[in-house]
Amino acid sequence: MTVDWVGVVSTGAVGLAGIAGTAWAAGQQRKSTRELAVQAVAVERRRLQSQMRREEYLSYLRALESAFDLQNKLRHEYAAGGLTQASRLATDAKLVELIEHVVRLRLCAPTLIIDMADHLRKVVATMFEETMVDGGALLDTYAEAQQELTDAMRTDLDRLERAISEVSGDGEASRRQQEP
Repeated sequence: MTVDWVGVVSTGAVGLAGIAGTAWAAGQQRKSTRELAVQAVAVERRRLQSQMRREEYLSYLRALESAFDLQNKLRHEYAAGGLTQASRLATDAKLVELIEHVVRLRLCAPTLIIDMADHLRKVVATMFEETMVDGGALLDTYAEAQQELTDAMRTDLDRLERAISEVSGDGEASRRQQEP
């Protein structure tokens, strides 16, 4: 009679171990699936942040270009005999627009780029001021500051793209493709 119980007990123990093993494997799979979902959400969040930053950079650079165009218009107006009140108001509006862009950059850009953008805004303000006083221009200073800012923005966006690729797993595949 004792022998009959040994088979039942061992079968029951193996059955319980199988159930526990299956439950443990299912829990690990849920944990792994959850981790993959969290990683996918993090990657998508970084992509959205990168896109927002890219759009803000582009928007700021466009505002700078339009400020530069306005400054050229002011120089021609000054050379032709004087500045109109409308031009002075346009200058004020453009400076306010540039300040708004710098504020938006503060929400998404690194400190270096914020500082460079603010410096370039100040260069533009000085350009406007000199143009209104004596028709002058700080073209070299503007061009140099804009190039430095553009390069810093490009470097920042490239760094973000590399980080996203690394987190998403795309980095390893792209490295393999670049290797000879």
